[in-house]
Amino acid sequence: MLVGLFEQLAVVHSEEVIEAAKGFCETLGEPQLERACVIFLDRYGEQIIDGFVKNQTADVICLRTGLCIDPTVSDPLRAY
Repeated sequence: MLVGLFEQLAVVHSEEVIEAAKGFCETLGEPQLERACVIFLDRYGEQIIDGFVKNQTADVICLRTGLCIDPTVSDPLRAY
């Protein structure tokens, strides 16, 4: 029961952070950038926040979302 409560709180907190970040997107001043920012947050925001909640490093989060490639792998297509 307690785990479920923490999961619900994490989801609510994540959604609040994403909505606040979308507010930042609106300040970019260029409609195309604003849309790209919102799309990025819709696609990756929850994964990024979840990673930070789990104390993952930015490098780990970047790799797990697929936004970065692992520099230690000579052939990135074979890494997964």
